[in-house]
Amino acid sequence: MDKHEKAIRVAKFGKLDEPFRNIRVVLDGTSAVMDLIPRKILERVNQEELKDWPREVQKALKGTKPIVEADSFLQVEFENVQGLIVQEEFIDKINLVGDRDELRDGTFATIVNSSWRARLEDFEMGNNPHLKHYRAWSDETRIDVLGVLIEGKWMQNNTD
Repeated sequence: MDKHEKAIRVAKFGKLDEPFRNIRVVLDGTSAVMDLIPRKILERVNQEELKDWPREVQKALKGTKPIVEADSFLQVEFENVQGLIVQEEFIDKINLVGDRDELRDGTFATIVNSSWRARLEDFEMGNNPHLKHYRAWSDETRIDVLGVLIEGKWMQNNTD
């Protein structure tokens, strides 16, 4: 992040106890819906489930616990989206909206003093005080959105 930018957690939808395992995004014109899916760590009952795997993999996974999507997720909706960038965790070569931050996995934040947001002209909704720069991190992805946050709600995740 630029030295003047600061990430502040979005807390109005409740405390996020676990980092995000996954983020799903649907962009429709200038509206976007983002599903922020926390992770759930399962207890591995025994190594039997790995018995058909190569010995090297069995050894590497010994004592580990599977990480899966949680039973519920936070769905946030944006309107007047002026930009949406999806980046894989380590793709710093095309990083258009700042460096890695102090807030990481499992965070949904507003980027205050965003240089990306500041570049919007009035005809691009730059004069809209409700349009902000939001960022979400998962275990593998970072997503930046320039838009107006309309609502957020907790939903059941169909993990079956």
